Amino acid sequence: MSQAAAIAIRLSLLLLLTGCHYAPAITPEDVQHHHWTLISINGVAVAHADNTNADLEIGEKMTINGNTGCRRFVGQGQLAANRLTITSLYLTGQRCPVEKEWIEKAILTTLKSEAALQMSNTQLVVRGEQYVLHYQLADWMH
Repeated sequence: MSQAAAIAIRLSLLLLLTGCHYAPAITPEDVQHHHWTLISINGVAVAHADNTNADLEIGEKMTINGNTGCRRFVGQGQLAANRLTITSLYLTGQRCPVEKEWIEKAILTTLKSEAALQMSNTQLVVRGEQYVLHYQLADWMH
């Protein structure tokens, strides 16, 4: 066996063992003009007992706004290589009740980082270093 063939076999085995990860490119047009409701954080369901659902909207020119379940936020997003970066994230002033602080912390920590996005027809996954936020599509009906 030639040296080139041996290298090709080793590379093939390496790819098989480590797995090939392919994520289709997400464009701003894919995520803009949608409303998403948070359904889980790190696999733990987020309860929506009152009308203060944690949500996320991505608008024209990647403006980001939403609710942590307690406070509203707004910022400017940029999307490149399936990674969302939000600059100038502003929050309203009220504090979260103790039982909702973990939700707000997870959302803000993730959005302030360079979060990886995955998207299907009805779900948006926002993955940071500490938290994985699962959002369900909940577009406003007109």
